[in-house]
Amino acid sequence: MQTSLRRKLLSSLAAPTGLLLAIAGAVAYGTAKGMVGDAYDHNLLNLAHAIATHVHPEADGLNLRLSSEVEAVLRSDTQDRIYFRVRDLGGRLLGGDAALPLLDDSDAASALPVPYSPVGRETPQPPRAPSTRPLFRDLVHAGEPIRALRLYRETPAGGYYVTVAETLVKREAAMDRLLLGFVSAGALLLLAAGIAAGLGIPSGLAPLERLEESLRRRAGADLSPIDPKAVPDEVREVVVRSTACSSASAMPAPASASSCRMPHTSCAPRSPACRCSSSCSSRARSTRPRGTACASRWRG
Repeated sequence: MQTSLRRKLLSSLAAPTGLLLAIAGAVAYGTAKGMVGDAYDHNLLNLAHAIATHVHPEADGLNLRLSSEVEAVLRSDTQDRIYFRVRDLGGRLLGGDAALPLLDDSDAASALPVPYSPVGRETPQPPRAPSTRPLFRDLVHAGEPIRALRLYRETPAGGYYVTVAETLVKREAAMDRLLLGFVSAGALLLLAAGIAAGLGIPSGLAPLERLEESLRRRAGADLSPIDPKAVPDEVREVVVRSTACSSASAMPAPASASSCRMPHTSCAPRSPACRCSSSCSSRARSTRPRGTACASRWRG
């Protein structure tokens, strides 16, 4: 079965190119998704800090002084719904949405006993101080997925938690646009790679096509040598050996096979041409023409 170099090169380049584009697209999409999420999380953090500025200590404890106008501004959003809640360390609601889910910074592993402590004699752990770092969670509220943030602030009158959350309409729309952009860019890059391969492979195979055309135009008895400088390096050895054999077959047959060991102006000792001419001269006794015998030996 005959094989095509052009088709083989295209098939060899298609799989690695597609795989590299897929990996690069996945990495770029993941990076962009993280950056978009961080930007929206920072907006939630700024909103939590803005609400925290309205918490003031009073004689009976902490109080949230937030007018209805300010609350309307804080909740204003063209696409998402904004939720917030402020409560003190005792769990008393200072303001906001009471039904908003709680954000707990403990996990299932924190409820396990201390290693190597006897079962039933676990050492009680002292209560941990609330973390001042912002805590982000993906939760569900009112049947919708939300992104929530809990911020802890400390005052002389006591500490309190500010919880802010929003729905994911803007985030999902931004990610959809990013995904569409990356898919479009990947398709354009794949198309550009296909065009480059379609133009570059014929250009690279042009020397072989010129050699093929030159051999096709030759007459059957034309055994003139081919200039090896005009052919690619990958097939130069084949052309050199075939030219040497053709030149040797065109010479008069030597008297004996030992004539190869004698000085010869056009055949160095033990050269391919000399070996070929010796072989051709030894086959000259057969009924086939000399050139045909050498050519068949080269093909074999």
